[in-house]
Amino acid sequence: MPEGSYTARLLRDPGLAARKLGEEAAEAMVEALIGTRERLVEEAADLLYHLMVLLRLRGASLCDVARALEARAGWRRG
Repeated sequence: MPEGSYTARLLRDPGLAARKLGEEAAEAMVEALIGTRERLVEEAADLLYHLMVLLRLRGASLCDVARALEARAGWRRG
């Protein structure tokens, strides 16, 4: 990953990554309430991206989140 990339900046600054996650969550919430489906999907993508950055910073992944959801709700894949 290029040193000056946006992702690299977020990985160097957990506070920035956390603030961006909050901003994207708020934007997704607004789109869910009054926006279009397409805008909601775009904001959800931004939200997931920033969440994945923070998970990586803490040594976790979306797979870990999926396992936690499965354990919590007794979900089964397939």
